[in-house]
Amino acid sequence: MPNKIIVIFFLTTVFVYGQQNWKWMNPLPQGKGINNISVIDSNNVIAVGDNGLLIKSIDAGLSWKVIETGYANKLLTSFFADNLNGWAAGENGIVLRTTDGGSSFTRQDTGDVTFNINSIYFTSADRGYAACSNGVLLNTTNEGILWTSTTVNPASSFSKIYFLNHDIGWLTGENGIIKKTTNGGADWIDENSGVNTILSSICFTDKDYGWICGQNGQIFKTTDGGNNWSASISTTNKWLLSISFINHNSGIAAGKNGILLSTSDGGNSWNRQEHDTTFTFNCVSFLTTGTGWLAGSSGFLAKSGDGGSNWEFQSSGNRANLNSIIFVTADYGFIVGDQGTILKTTDGGNTWIKKESNTTFSLNDVVFYSDYSNSQLWVAGDNGFLQSTDFGETWSTLIIKSIPNVRYKSIIRNGSSLYAAGDAGTVVELDMTKPFSRSLIGSGFSLDNIKNLCFPTSHNILATCENGAIITAYINSLSGFIFSELNTPSISTINQVCFVGKYGWMTGLYGVLLKCENGGGYWIKSFVDITEGNGIQFIDTLNGYICGSNGGFLKTTDGGSSWNKVLTHTTNSLSKMVFQDINSGWIIGANGLIMETNNGGGTATTDINDSPAISPNSFSLSQNFPNPFNPETNINYSIPKKCNVSIKIFNVLGKEISTIVNENKEPGNYNINFKGNRLPSGIYFYRIQAGDFSETKKMILLK
Repeated sequence: MPNKIIVIFFLTTVFVYGQQNWKWMNPLPQGKGINNISVIDSNNVIAVGDNGLLIKSIDAGLSWKVIETGYANKLLTSFFADNLNGWAAGENGIVLRTTDGGSSFTRQDTGDVTFNINSIYFTSADRGYAACSNGVLLNTTNEGILWTSTTVNPASSFSKIYFLNHDIGWLTGENGIIKKTTNGGADWIDENSGVNTILSSICFTDKDYGWICGQNGQIFKTTDGGNNWSASISTTNKWLLSISFINHNSGIAAGKNGILLSTSDGGNSWNRQEHDTTFTFNCVSFLTTGTGWLAGSSGFLAKSGDGGSNWEFQSSGNRANLNSIIFVTADYGFIVGDQGTILKTTDGGNTWIKKESNTTFSLNDVVFYSDYSNSQLWVAGDNGFLQSTDFGETWSTLIIKSIPNVRYKSIIRNGSSLYAAGDAGTVVELDMTKPFSRSLIGSGFSLDNIKNLCFPTSHNILATCENGAIITAYINSLSGFIFSELNTPSISTINQVCFVGKYGWMTGLYGVLLKCENGGGYWIKSFVDITEGNGIQFIDTLNGYICGSNGGFLKTTDGGSSWNKVLTHTTNSLSKMVFQDINSGWIIGANGLIMETNNGGGTATTDINDSPAISPNSFSLSQNFPNPFNPETNINYSIPKKCNVSIKIFNVLGKEISTIVNENKEPGNYNINFKGNRLPSGIYFYRIQAGDFSETKKMILLK
């Protein structure tokens, strides 16, 4: 039968709301970026961060509880006026309020605010202020029930707001902005910083002594209430994002690339502490007792009880990118990843223990081999193979010297042999019945690197490549493997392939999805709503899953005819997954992410083309899919309130090509199909204007 590709577009996308679909297993307590910490007292601490992250500790950080809010907006700031009354705020104007010390939060109405709230501060339980990304200041006098806005500085974004009392406060932000009020925000007076960079954070210990930090390692100090600011020598040019002082003398500044500075002389001189440069420290906060917390990217948390001289990590877990996962029994599982990472569980994924691999190379795939005489684990990596004969406790290295410098991306069992594939079309057979038997069965049949390998049947290899090529090899009893390339034009990178009997599916870049029903000879091409599919698995011929970039997760219950989108509440790239049945599964990904689900990732509740049961809480414009496209593509957008929506298409010179939407829309999620039949190949832009919200994205027409 000739190889053939048929193109179909899937237009139905379903969204699920709810964070409890997925349980975070690593890093702990969470792996999402933490943007701010509110230290209520020595025991009670609240941290907020990416994808609606909100966690609370009532035992000085020994344990943390995830607070479910139902919102996925990035939370950038938090503040507590007392032990009970607190607020968290952030992306697209979201404000959440608690009256029980952070055990629960409810959303407050900020009206037409769609810009980011970068900093929030309350001088009492009634009176508060929010500094925003477009130079707007929000204020409330009734606990946040009603917010009013004032444009204080339209040309620049505010980073931080800080008040000493009801009357005296400061704003800092872009272009070296320092503004002071002495009448509770009614008027703001410019103070001179002498710089035009971003000033990120400000703190005072009394009405006279204050400090500011910002870009390029800049630190400024005042001893006269901000009338004059003098620069300090900070010993770094890294961006300092947060600063906190315990008293006139002792302070800490933290920022990007793991930079942490301390001073004991009021900021006249600064000492640099050495920390992991892979982290960004977004927030440092101290009580006057010298107890403080440091928080940042990938869920980093640390506590100090001595003013910052020593730090105790309160977050744990491996943070290397994870690439492959298997379970060999219900309890025993293995994960491999970058930097030689090998993790093992013996309790069904509840805990993962790191094992020594004796390598720092990336480990890309893992397979289990067992027969009547032996059981072995094999790992394929960037420098050859690792082998374990004691169920993953110890590992030995195997490098095939006759095939040097090959990065192996995939390894799979077929019968009594293991097959591994990688760079330059290399495929290697490891015969498990013959110790140390390894042979090169293919090399150079594809000039591109192989990403994934599978056996649709015991006599047929199928390999997918970075350039979109699909290679097949049939075992011939006389001449061995006979390789050929399927005729699959215009296919982007294929990252993974899976088969259930004669049914097969592939996923890859730009949301490409291929499906076959005859063991691999005839493929139907389609696209799904994910920027890049990294992993795909089918439990049976009906139930399947795709995971990928930006936390994307899709599921199908009809063999891939339609796909439902489930929120994972993370933007980490998801690399692979393993489901033991339609409910129980694990996903792994970037920065050490491990998540578990016991309900198949969630139950779809709302169709994007219908009036949604849950209205979106923010404006958004999604990347078109597929992209590149020929000649049609789909654009999704969301609006949280009724407004006029305009979407226009522009060419690379900025000339308007067409208007595809221009009408009043009710709150909801929408999909529009754009046809580029009459346009030449090239780069185009689409721009949405919905009320005060606007955003532009790029798309590529490739004929």
